[in-house]
Amino acid sequence: MSKHVPDRGLFVYPWDLLGEGVAPTLSALKNDTLCSVVGLNCSYHSGRFFHPRHPEGGTLPYFRGRLNHRLGGAVSFRPMAELYGDAPLPPVEEPLVEAGVLAEARDACRELGLGFNLWTVVLHNSTLGGAHPELCEQNVFGDVYRFALNPAHPSVRHYARALVEDICRQFQPDTIMLESPTYLGFVHGDHHELILANLDELTQLLLSLGFSEASRRGAEQHGCKVEVLEHEVRDLLAVLIEDERGALSHEFRYGEPVSLLLDYPEVYSYLRYRLDVVTSLLAELREVAAGYGVKVGVTSSIFTRPASRAWMEGTSLRAASQAVDALLSVSYFPDPAAVRGDIRWVKTLIEGRPFDVALDAGHPDALSEENLVAKARIAAAEGAGAVFYYNYGLLTRRRLGWVESANRALLEGA
Repeated sequence: MSKHVPDRGLFVYPWDLLGEGVAPTLSALKNDTLCSVVGLNCSYHSGRFFHPRHPEGGTLPYFRGRLNHRLGGAVSFRPMAELYGDAPLPPVEEPLVEAGVLAEARDACRELGLGFNLWTVVLHNSTLGGAHPELCEQNVFGDVYRFALNPAHPSVRHYARALVEDICRQFQPDTIMLESPTYLGFVHGDHHELILANLDELTQLLLSLGFSEASRRGAEQHGCKVEVLEHEVRDLLAVLIEDERGALSHEFRYGEPVSLLLDYPEVYSYLRYRLDVVTSLLAELREVAAGYGVKVGVTSSIFTRPASRAWMEGTSLRAASQAVDALLSVSYFPDPAAVRGDIRWVKTLIEGRPFDVALDAGHPDALSEENLVAKARIAAAEGAGAVFYYNYGLLTRRRLGWVESANRALLEGA
């Protein structure tokens, strides 16, 4: 009896396909790294990325050598304006649109027999947030988190539905892979982000709670006493920020979030409200995609790992797995035992629903070729429908070889 062989995928940036040639690159992914599916990004955030294999004199105007300095969030296609109505249009990355990278990649994948998934960053967009601060979440002190569109805001939800429909209508992917259709935390890694206070996880969680008008209104309708919550959060933060509990050992602090939720029912009520906001949005996005015959996957979490901490971003693993077609467990850990533990926690909560696993093939999570192979085998043994590796353009040639070895091990294990 043959063993289960998951699909094998790489996350890929469209500018890598543009720089290296769409069809040759996808052909190499299939034949050299033994991938069966591509997770191609079509909507991304700002950042500064080191591409170790990129040649000097590159194709894109802001990407000549090894560094790609993206100054804002943008999509790689021309939006269909009529879908967005009063919601903002996503900013456009013109070189990628003009080159038609997404459509060419879709056609090449169909020709090669590769699965064609479109990886989509949804609400993590500092460009839109900077232009529309009223759509962003804000903390108890009134500070706007411009990188975090608020999933409770009606216009933001309209934007998310339009974005998914836009992608599905134009490109008909097999699956749309959603990243950050959720809340984001206080610590973001923004440009020159300076935090000199030693803030523990609980303090950061309280700083991430949103008190924008849309959030307050929704939480009140959900049964949360927002004015009481606001006073409690302010009082707690006044103590916790000054106390710098991050200096204490994790063993001392790990029970504090649970203690807070039991002793402060309004905090618990508000966090339950956030879970419902995200779950209902996921259900809406799945309904949109299903109208085009496209499946929906969603990441367990992005900034809060392991998966048991996904609730801090507003994701209920159990509810999210019911709302979409597959949950993507982002298991970026150096230790194979941690990957196994993360996957098993996900499996415990999702009760037999489909799931995929993402592994980081880069530093510091992939320690060696053998290390990555071991983690891929664990994902397969635990029943993952697909194993995705992060990220084609950010990996050295040697690490791409590790991906090939991991995929070969999966195939030979059949």
